[in-house]
Amino acid sequence: MRVEHPISREQLLLLREVITPDADDPWMIHCYPVPVEVWPAVDAILHCGPPSPELDYLTGAYAAE
Repeated sequence: MRVEHPISREQLLLLREVITPDADDPWMIHCYPVPVEVWPAVDAILHCGPPSPELDYLTGAYAAE
């Protein structure tokens, strides 16, 4: 299952403080795992609700029109 959740530039900058991208990937173009232990911080930024325990979560970004 894949879900896209559009976020603002400001949310992306906050998310980078919780999920550190690779040094050569400042805009999080690559995918990164979202560990359950950082979920409260991710939810505070994205307002996405609680995670489903049977799913794995990844995050990444790309430019939208």
